[in-house]
Amino acid sequence: MQVIAEMQLNNKQTDSLRAFLNFFDEKTTSLGNFTYKNGFVVGLPKIFLLESIDDVDLNNLTVGKKNLSVDQQTTERASELKNSMVLSGSAKKFLIAREMNRGLHVFPGLEETKLLLVLPLSFYVFHFFVFKNLNLELTSRFTRLIWTGICSLFPGLVYITARNIQRDSIERNIDLAASSMGPDYASGGVEWYSKMMARHLALRDLLPDGKGKLQYNLKGEEFQPLIFNKHRPLSTRKNDCQKVYENLRSEKPI
Repeated sequence: MQVIAEMQLNNKQTDSLRAFLNFFDEKTTSLGNFTYKNGFVVGLPKIFLLESIDDVDLNNLTVGKKNLSVDQQTTERASELKNSMVLSGSAKKFLIAREMNRGLHVFPGLEETKLLLVLPLSFYVFHFFVFKNLNLELTSRFTRLIWTGICSLFPGLVYITARNIQRDSIERNIDLAASSMGPDYASGGVEWYSKMMARHLALRDLLPDGKGKLQYNLKGEEFQPLIFNKHRPLSTRKNDCQKVYENLRSEKPI
C-alpha cells in the first residue's frame, strides 16, 4: 500500500497492522497501537468502495434507520449527501495516514491513566491550599466537611479540562502529521473535513423527525456537550490541513 510505503513502516509494524471495512459507520475507527501485543487495528469506512456518485444508490440509502422518500431523493440535500460520500484518492490517503499516525503516537490505556492521576493530585493540592490559607483546621467539623465536599468538585473540573485538552491535542497532532506528508495528503484532509461538514448539513434536513437539527448546527458541526468535547471542530481541522497545504505549496520551486 502506497501510504504504508511512504510512512516507511518497518516489518514489525506492518505485521502488527490489521485493517477492515467498517460497514456500520461512515468514519474511521481504530484500536490499539503498533507496539501493543495485539497490534493496531483500523476500520476504514465503507464509502472507500465508492468510486463515483453513480455508485451511490439513494433508493437503498438508509438515513436515521429509514430509507429516503422519493421526494427527498430529488432534493438538493440528497445530491449534496451523495457528493459527500465519494472521496478522491487524496482524501483516502489522508485518512489512512491519519490513522497510521494514531497507531504510532497515541497509546490507549496510557493516555487514560495519565488523566486518572490528575484526580488525586489535584484534590490533594487544592485541599491543602484551601485548608492552609483559610485555616480550616480551626473550624468546626461540619465546616471542614462542607469544604472537603467543595474541594472534591475541583478534581472533576481539572479532569474534564485536561481530557478536552488531551483529545484536542491528539487530533491536531495526527492531522498535522498526516497532512505534512505532502500536498496531496493535505488537500485530502481539506476535502475530507469539507465533505464531513457537507454531509452533516445534508443530514440536518434529511434525518427524520427533525433529529438532524438536534445533532448538527448550520455550519455542519456536531453539537458538542457543554462539558465534554466529543472532538476537535471540523472547521478547525480543515483549516489546519489548509495551512499545511499552503505551506507545502509555497516551499515548492516555481
